[in-house]
Amino acid sequence: MLTEKYDPNDRFEYVYSQGGVDRILVLKDKMTGVHYLITRTANGNGVGITPLMNADGSMFTTEVEETW
Repeated sequence: MLTEKYDPNDRFEYVYSQGGVDRILVLKDKMTGVHYLITRTANGNGVGITPLMNADGSMFTTEVEETW
């Protein structure tokens, strides 16, 4: 369940959230349609971000709204 507040005018959209203190998030760039996996540790000393990939190695994307 997502706990962050979402503003529809923001460029990035929360797609998925997992975990409590140590978190895994998936964000979608509404301009490009690219999805990113973000991990962060409870103490804040570790953060990672990478684009999600399809099985064939291409970047995972979804439809983009025309407003972008």
